[in-house]
Amino acid sequence: MSKLKGKVAVVTGGSRDIGRAISVQLAKEGAKVVVNYFNSESEAMETVDQIKSAGGEAIAVKADISNLNDIKNLKAKAVEAFGDKIDILVNNAGGLFARKTLQELDESFYNLVMDVNFKATVFVMQAFEPLMGKGGSVINLSSRHQEMEEEVVPHYTLHRKEP
Repeated sequence: MSKLKGKVAVVTGGSRDIGRAISVQLAKEGAKVVVNYFNSESEAMETVDQIKSAGGEAIAVKADISNLNDIKNLKAKAVEAFGDKIDILVNNAGGLFARKTLQELDESFYNLVMDVNFKATVFVMQAFEPLMGKGGSVINLSSRHQEMEEEVVPHYTLHRKEP
């Protein structure tokens, strides 16, 4: 538990699934972890409790990372808890939300997918970059959903099929 001793990590979507695994592993390596969540405070607290019971430090912060004010609040809570230096930013939050054909898409659903999967990543990086010094790491996760049939998830894959 020392590779990341003294480092601070922010993990978006850090309360469950892959995000939880990332948060817990960062803490095991010594990082103080800001666990971002949106829906489930109980899952976020489970993640924080897991980290603390293993001797680590963590806080949970609710934030809709597609909302610029929530991103500012996430940053403020991270600074309040662990100081004004962030060493690791993991953009893990994202989602498919639903499987819709091209004809089933509407603007509202399209905006949701783009806001969470693209806009959020850009603006979270923008918010935290000033706190990251030389040697800081930004890790942006994606998924394998691009391999799905484009007729099923055209809003997510955004690619053209080979003839």
